[in-house]
Amino acid sequence: MRSTLAAPIGLLSLIGSVMVALPATAEPATELFLSEYIEGSSYNKAIEVYNGTGADVDLAPYVLTQYSNGNTSASLTLDLTGTLAAGDVYVVAHSSADPAILAQADLTTGAGLFNGDDALVLSKDGVTVDAFGQVGVDPGSEWVGGGANDTLRRLPGICTGDTDETNAFDASVEWEAFASDTFDGLGSHTATCTGDGGDGGDGETPTVAAIHDVQGAGASSPMVGELVTVEGIVVGDYEGPSPALRGFYLQQSDATVDADPATSEGIFVFNYNNDDVDLGDVVELTGTVGEYQGQTQISSVTALAVVDTGATVTPATVTLPFASADAAEAFEGMLVTFPQDLYVTEYYQQGRSGEVVLSSGARLQQPTAVAAPGAPAQAIQAANDLNRITIDDATNAQNADPIFGGGGNPLTASNPLRGGDTVTDLVGVMTYTWGGYSSSPNAYRVRPVGDLSDTGLVPGGVVPVFAAANPRPTEPEDVGGSLKVASFNVLNYFLTLDSSGNQCGPVGYEDDCRGAETTEEFERQRTKLLEALQALDADVIALMEMENTPGVDPAADLAAGLNAAQGITGWESIDTGVLGTDVIRVGLIFRGDLVRPSGDFTVMDSSVDPRFDDTRNRPSLAQTFVQMNGSEHVTLVVNHLKSKGSCPGDGSADDNAGDGAACWNATRTAAAEALVDWIDAGQAGNGDPDVVVMGDLNAYAKEDPIQTFIDAGYADLSLGNYSYVFDGQWGYLDYALASPSLQPQVTGVTEFHINADEVPVLDYNTNYQSPAQIALLYAPDMYRTSDHDPILLGLDLDSGVTFAVTPDVVTGPEHSLVDVDVTAAGPDSAPWTVEIINAFSTQADDGMAAGDLPGDATIVDGDTARFRAEEYGADERVYVMYVEAVGPNGERVYRALEVPVEVEPAAPTCSVQSWTHSWWGGGFVTTMLVRNLTDERINGWTLDYDMSPGARIWLGWNGNITQTGNDVSVSNAFYNSTIWPGSARSFGYLGTHRGSAEPVGPFMLNGQQCEVIG
Repeated sequence: MRSTLAAPIGLLSLIGSVMVALPATAEPATELFLSEYIEGSSYNKAIEVYNGTGADVDLAPYVLTQYSNGNTSASLTLDLTGTLAAGDVYVVAHSSADPAILAQADLTTGAGLFNGDDALVLSKDGVTVDAFGQVGVDPGSEWVGGGANDTLRRLPGICTGDTDETNAFDASVEWEAFASDTFDGLGSHTATCTGDGGDGGDGETPTVAAIHDVQGAGASSPMVGELVTVEGIVVGDYEGPSPALRGFYLQQSDATVDADPATSEGIFVFNYNNDDVDLGDVVELTGTVGEYQGQTQISSVTALAVVDTGATVTPATVTLPFASADAAEAFEGMLVTFPQDLYVTEYYQQGRSGEVVLSSGARLQQPTAVAAPGAPAQAIQAANDLNRITIDDATNAQNADPIFGGGGNPLTASNPLRGGDTVTDLVGVMTYTWGGYSSSPNAYRVRPVGDLSDTGLVPGGVVPVFAAANPRPTEPEDVGGSLKVASFNVLNYFLTLDSSGNQCGPVGYEDDCRGAETTEEFERQRTKLLEALQALDADVIALMEMENTPGVDPAADLAAGLNAAQGITGWESIDTGVLGTDVIRVGLIFRGDLVRPSGDFTVMDSSVDPRFDDTRNRPSLAQTFVQMNGSEHVTLVVNHLKSKGSCPGDGSADDNAGDGAACWNATRTAAAEALVDWIDAGQAGNGDPDVVVMGDLNAYAKEDPIQTFIDAGYADLSLGNYSYVFDGQWGYLDYALASPSLQPQVTGVTEFHINADEVPVLDYNTNYQSPAQIALLYAPDMYRTSDHDPILLGLDLDSGVTFAVTPDVVTGPEHSLVDVDVTAAGPDSAPWTVEIINAFSTQADDGMAAGDLPGDATIVDGDTARFRAEEYGADERVYVMYVEAVGPNGERVYRALEVPVEVEPAAPTCSVQSWTHSWWGGGFVTTMLVRNLTDERINGWTLDYDMSPGARIWLGWNGNITQTGNDVSVSNAFYNSTIWPGSARSFGYLGTHRGSAEPVGPFMLNGQQCEVIG
């Protein structure tokens, strides 16, 4: 990147430059046209008609017609009525839409309005004046550019309708997309169809201004609506018709910047469909300041002159994380550089919108994967929100070809971009725009321009060069053991092709099919999946997201496919039939020549335990297996709990509480509780206690469902890795949770990172791809088979490894620290290497409860932990260690070890001695001596104890005595308040009694118990 300073250029200082007058706006519209389209949740549907003709229009000749699902016959016809004033809009809406929509509606209907794949035609006297979509064509779920769960607004520069309802339709060409259920723009429309000459119509004199003055120090310009003349250098050229950005970015020269770090030196110039400038041009122009979707811009350009060429600016230095949510505003429109390693943390939109999200330090962690829901997780989320930036290509084109990939080259199946890959010294223009697709809303984006060269891959600049910091694995990590089990969410493996209509699912609960839509896609999907399953090299594989239709058995199909691929006959499946009412189910395949089912499979659903809601969770499947070469059993419980999306919105415990656990947490937690009790009752499989709970639990490690298993003694064997990415944040939803008896028999666990790290466009789908991309982006390999990574577990049933803990009881004075060592020996008594993975207390380590101090449990080194000798409350404290032992040949065994606590009584800090004298019947005199046994003086003292029932103190000396019932409290007099080390203070009193007159312990001096002498 050239970052040298060009010769200073002063604003409007170049003599002899020629300003070229430009039309600021289009000619007035000659006809009505569609200006806004809303297809949101439920009945939130509306269509807006705009009158930009400059005159009132009688609506009597106008008809709005709907054509559904590719039909050429109308499914709905609506006659418009009344008069539409110049500049006003007419809104047609569903009668059950959101009140915000109905407040703007001029006409409502209870008939079923459009979905994302329907066409709309506005006609006058039978002649089409505008159309949305293409009549006679069904695009699938939505039109190219959007239409399903979208709000679309006509671009301001569009002033003429689409009068051919049969031509190809791409919404991104003339419409801008917003998030689902966005209603704030309905009821008005802004278009450049006024024909006012572009200068306000009154000969307004422009204000000569610097770009930083136009930008101002806030989110919005202080000069909105003003006609200004500015000068700057073109640092980003994105001109041309949509899907280009339809403008360029202009920046002050280095010599003319101001000293205020809050004011940006760059600005976007909306130049309609023109192409007037090049990178490095020095441009002087006049136009009107405005805000468009949160970005300050100059539009309605009336004059533009290129007064020099080849100029450069120094990129502004920006670093992540941002100091605040609005920190990037200070660089809006400027050429910037990030002088740090940035990590690929999200790429969901890479294929569709040409964008990737980057973070600093590392990929972003899913908050509740590493911290408890609530304040701890919210703090991580707040930090994550400041530590991300989107890098986007040079246009808003959807499904661009080519797509940037690794090493600065186009993305292909053999040149991927993976999560965790890095880019260093990123350079580009900081923009605030959308990504050209409804699911890519407005955000700060860096649009690369590199060194102002043009590779042809991204017009106007080079692509970022990503380094492969996270190479593809070629095989899973070795997990050891004599038996390997795996869990794999296979992302909608359906044998029935996904065509229109409800063809899949249980009888009475039929729904849309999922997965492959064509035979070609299915063969591509099956090929990749079989490659992944073979690479796992597991003996038993739990599967999620398989078709749940009567007579269709995806598990059997996969077993047959593996047998064919490997030339064996060993693979079999558990024939469960339909499970539950969902369109997908769980299942099991296994190597029948190595393991056999032991007993029948069992199922957890609502009929077994009402806490397990099978209208939301998929029923769980349990099957016990026995190895062919031994008698040891293990039970797999396969799960797919309710997902986090589609919140109920009813304020219930299942709603999103904002604590990081998202939706349906209560449903998943209740299911986990039911599963724990079911397994404990011996009803899972054949009841063998060696159990591994596997599958997609749709909860991260610190959330309630997982903690339910942990509290029941299960070990989470994943311990901090990842299997899934959502919204750029990484964690694992895919589990191997081992029961207490199974834990010593675990030899290893790993996630096989072949999916979560991979760009979705590299999967089997062919949607939105050019013929060349269909070939280049697909490979018949195991990568991007699904969106979840499989998890693989090694077991050595009845391993014979023994562990020793020294000392086996944490003993010491209150609050003292004790080191505990762990050793292990194999079946032949040979020592194994031990590593303590986690150590914690069964009592809260928060420094808040009585006698508790923070830092109760820490790991000193691989085989040593440090525990604090303390406990409080009714429950006894126990320390728990999760440890891993590695044998001489790399064998691995996991175990949870418990160490109880015995606190040694503290040495007394004081002693008490008393003498009681009685005479004349019930009278007595007592003298007491209190001694300081410590090395520190006591400044001020109070001694608390009890008197025998019936004893009453009437008069005391050398102390202030208070008696309440049997409770006595004596505090020092002013002359004996200090007790020096080894010294004593005495006091006495006179009283009466009806029994014993002796004082009764315990004797507490300033809250510490004293030793009693005599």
